[in-house]
Amino acid sequence: MHRYTALLILVLLPLSFCYFPYNYDGLTVKYALDYNLEITATLKGGDWVKASFLSPVIFESANEAINYRGSNLNPEITYDSYGNRWVTYKFDKIKDPVIQIHREYIITTKFTADKKDTNYLESKYVIINEQISSLANELYDPDNLQFFISVTDWINKNIGYDYTKLNESYYSVNTSEQTLLSKKGVCVDFSILEAAILNSRGIKTRFIVGLVFDGKTWASHAWIEAYDSNLGWVGLDPAYNQVYNLDLTHAKIGVFSDYDEMNDSLEANFSLNNVSLKKGSGLDLYVKLIFEKPLVKEYSITYPEKLISNSEFEFCIDSKNLVLPIQFFNSLEPKEFSGILYKKKCVTINIGDYNGFVYAPYIIYLPGEKIEASFEINKPNVVVSNDNNLVVTEKIENKVSETAETKEIKETGMYYAFFYLSLAILFCITLIFLAKRYLFKPSP
Repeated sequence: MHRYTALLILVLLPLSFCYFPYNYDGLTVKYALDYNLEITATLKGGDWVKASFLSPVIFESANEAINYRGSNLNPEITYDSYGNRWVTYKFDKIKDPVIQIHREYIITTKFTADKKDTNYLESKYVIINEQISSLANELYDPDNLQFFISVTDWINKNIGYDYTKLNESYYSVNTSEQTLLSKKGVCVDFSILEAAILNSRGIKTRFIVGLVFDGKTWASHAWIEAYDSNLGWVGLDPAYNQVYNLDLTHAKIGVFSDYDEMNDSLEANFSLNNVSLKKGSGLDLYVKLIFEKPLVKEYSITYPEKLISNSEFEFCIDSKNLVLPIQFFNSLEPKEFSGILYKKKCVTINIGDYNGFVYAPYIIYLPGEKIEASFEINKPNVVVSNDNNLVVTEKIENKVSETAETKEIKETGMYYAFFYLSLAILFCITLIFLAKRYLFKPSP
């Protein structure tokens, strides 16, 4: 009965971990963007509009020429002070009220260290008040990476996602103060709050915009990077609870001091009240995977392969200094890893009083991998050795008090042993008697 109960508990666990990040050593995608430039003004022969868009700085190839009035129109390329790449189209002698703009890029993402200590401007959305300073002091750790992990994990677990903003193409951005007060926001708001917490402890931050794969679709996304003198700029994504080792579906497009700086822009020789730029949903972009090279993961799981009923054991996962998002569920009791794994983490799990052999299942979600296995639980007083190559443990000597069932089995066994021993003795006496009577008769 116990083994089926354990299975049922695991099946009924809440599926709160909806994001399954895929991690790669190399990832190449085709990224397409579509816009409609809509003009409601009464157009004259000499009217013009300029539209500027952020584009990836690094790409394998690009198709940026668009068809305008029957011929190819190539954009003007410029770079801002942060090194971001912008493409600008100038539409002269406009006649049509709608101009279609389609661009395509093939992007390869990979983990690259950036150790250049660059100063970024202060963000107008980053407000440090008493509550934010107090929170920063509470979460602070002299190990910067551990501090980054603590802040990212706190925001992920304590700030809810504001799904009402998803219906807006250009939603309003909250200040760090507003986000902490309302306890809700989207990726941009999460990032601003994290920047405020880190800035209050004197750590530099910068804002990142780009793409991410959420397990089902590709979407526009925002996160931050924080500066550490040893590691350089470290990626922090509180929306997906990832630090440093961000999965490579995070395709970086631009780096800024503030989010207002990354907006697409329009110019015209007439009122911009009559011009609008319509784009598709930023939550469902056209991205096609072209090439992927899986990441060789470096982590180990250790626990005794065979466990004893009515005892406890340590379940440990060591990421070997990689920083990994993780979820761990087990059916023995409601203890789990949840959040970011950094170095070795252990949790002590208690085993109930099982009278028979039991498999208790567990599930682990790691980047790009779902591990399903079971704890093997044996009867009390059974001494087992550990033949799991991942684990080195001492021989288990479990002292468990006798249950009524164990005592009954032992007494029954002793009864049968005495019964059969008595029969054997009786049989031997009979053989001796018969031998003396018939085989060893005295001579007449």
